Amino acid sequence: MPLFSKSKTCILSLVSNLHPRDTASKNLERLVYLLGRPKDSITMGVYISSREVLSDANSRRCTGYIVLVGSGGTEAEIIELVEKSGKPTVLVGFNEWNSLPALLEAYSLLSLEGGQRIYPVYIDLARGEERGKLVNAYKALVGVSSLYSSRLAVIGKPSDWLVYSTYGPERGLGFNVSNLPLERFLEIYSSIQDTAPQELVPFADEKIRGISLNKAYRVYLALRNLVERYALDGFTIECFRLTEAIGVTPCYALAVLNSEGITAGCEGDVPSMLTMHLLSIISGRPAMMGNITKVAGREVIISHCTAPIAMGDSYKLTTHFETGLGVGVEVRVPRGRRMTLAKLDPRRRVLVAGEAKVLASGTLSPKMCRTQLHLQLGFEAEELLKWPVGGHMALVSGLWGGVLEAAAGLLGVKPVVLG
Repeated sequence: MPLFSKSKTCILSLVSNLHPRDTASKNLERLVYLLGRPKDSITMGVYISSREVLSDANSRRCTGYIVLVGSGGTEAEIIELVEKSGKPTVLVGFNEWNSLPALLEAYSLLSLEGGQRIYPVYIDLARGEERGKLVNAYKALVGVSSLYSSRLAVIGKPSDWLVYSTYGPERGLGFNVSNLPLERFLEIYSSIQDTAPQELVPFADEKIRGISLNKAYRVYLALRNLVERYALDGFTIECFRLTEAIGVTPCYALAVLNSEGITAGCEGDVPSMLTMHLLSIISGRPAMMGNITKVAGREVIISHCTAPIAMGDSYKLTTHFETGLGVGVEVRVPRGRRMTLAKLDPRRRVLVAGEAKVLASGTLSPKMCRTQLHLQLGFEAEELLKWPVGGHMALVSGLWGGVLEAAAGLLGVKPVVLG
């Protein structure tokens, strides 16, 4: 599955002009070692001036920074680097050479000003006991940098009922989200005559075999064509107007594209698409969006007809819930799997995240969307009502709360860790 990183992390150390250069170089090398010498990174070296960093970084096309605060006396240079670069930055302090007090002094001012894309980490360089937090911060930096570097689109417009999750507030966070008219998709769709491959037929209910299945596969081919034509890394589509136009939903196409590493959201919900894309990059796994359908105690049901096929161990193609048309997707996720729920909310400028475990999945009720995930939460379900972020949440396999907490700082929003 070609999930990707579009980041080029630049790793460097800032020190005062009084600091021994050989000591600074050894400390930077130790940091790179503790990070696991990540392949999507460049070790720039030791600097005493932020201007020199920015000059070198321009030619290297850095998408984000990991800055080891090598000594005291670097506070002004840290602030200048963060403010002038505008790039997500992880500041790393350690227990020698007045590194930590310098980090705290600079970070206190930067965080007071608000909106800066920074995240502080402390580590004992010699022992490396806090390495997990450092690695989480690096994964978050890769995810956030890639999110800012991605080409994303709304095909059509947000659905009329998305009175909160509308397109616009996310522009303040600086993402590259363009608009493509739905008619562009319909032109491509009308030019395609392919029928669904025979290997799909055993997965489809009798009532959607034939015309509906063929149309659903044509939607997949048309969206794949559109993605390639505009070099998109992800999109969200106005699916109900599409369904009215061609008589089939795009659920199958979205389920497959997400499984192939292209973030594909529905209903024109941009915040959900952004969250899915971030989750997919940091986890290397497909993410889904779904309706918060039922809450009780520490349990929730999240349902949708577009779950990625690769998220489960089996699937079935059936009708779409609201319209009764084809093709909705019922994915069965193994019981006991650990998952992360999240939502980036550009309006409130928060990133909400919590952890869960799968109790059951599939079509558990005929009165909900076809893929239903019955989850046991690591927090009280009513917290989802106390932190309302729209009707959809995004989910991904694995526990990524620590990475998302760091990602919030690098996005310049508030982390809300449920539970």
